[in-house]
Amino acid sequence: MTRQHAFCAFAALLAVVVLGTSGCTVPTQRTPVAMASEDPEALAGTWSLVTLEGQPATASPQGRRPTLRFDPETMRVSGFAGVNQFGGAYEAAAGTLKFAPLIMTKMAGPPEQMDLERRYSRALEATTGWRLAQDHLELLAGESVVARLARNE
Repeated sequence: MTRQHAFCAFAALLAVVVLGTSGCTVPTQRTPVAMASEDPEALAGTWSLVTLEGQPATASPQGRRPTLRFDPETMRVSGFAGVNQFGGAYEAAAGTLKFAPLIMTKMAGPPEQMDLERRYSRALEATTGWRLAQDHLELLAGESVVARLARNE
């Protein structure tokens, strides 16, 4: 048992002793959004980039948006970055997410799409966490949302 788990167990026991079992409930700081984000299996599937660094993400001239696909069976991620395809490994737990160095093809494209690709790649490299907010996946660098994605149907 980790130190954090031991503390949580102690706090729960203390709450039962202090409050008793007379129908009182221990207040919790969890929200439905946070609870939904605890299972890394919720990442599974393909997501399309909606915003990057707080700005709307633009589609390529062909109408393609950058994507991110999680495969929890292999713990691999892949996607389209704006011009090039990428792939690599990832680690996910309750609210934490880290991408291993990603391998990317090296094609050139229009300057605005290359800029989007560079910024998207930096956001993925900076990602330390995740959460589901309504129907979107938010990638976090610390407490900051670096990218927001919508699930592909």
